[in-house]
Amino acid sequence: MKDLPEVCQKLRGQLIVSCQAPEGDIFHGPDAMARFAVAARQGGAAGIRANGVADVAAIRRAVDLPIIGIRKTPFPEGGWLITGSFEAAKDIVAAGADIIALDCTRRGQELGALDRLRRIRAELGVPVMADIATLDEALAAQQAGADLIATTLRGYTA
Repeated sequence: MKDLPEVCQKLRGQLIVSCQAPEGDIFHGPDAMARFAVAARQGGAAGIRANGVADVAAIRRAVDLPIIGIRKTPFPEGGWLITGSFEAAKDIVAAGADIIALDCTRRGQELGALDRLRRIRAELGVPVMADIATLDEALAAQQAGADLIATTLRGYTA
């Protein structure tokens, strides 16, 4: 097993809390997500997962925990793609994310996820979490250099 970046070591065996609320939800918005992140930290969370530049920036101002940043974009046929472009990853890192998560499922791989993973690590210098649904996807992401692998998309893909 390769050496984990320090920020990933802080998360090993610890609780990561997702602070996300979709548009239209009463809790949607950066201020509410920052308050949820503070509550998560007070409850023992070691890290936060957040969606979008505004939420990541607000959470960064509120807590000093590692942030796993994503940007969800809708698929035309339904569902979501997690961090489907290098530009999205760059914006999220600039907002304060320590780690970028992206869709490394088969559909994500068909849209260049493994090359994007390598580029994020090389050009942005941050660890990457591969969101997968199957063992084969996990193995492909590991081979591409993913620092973390999460079964986030299990049950959300065909």
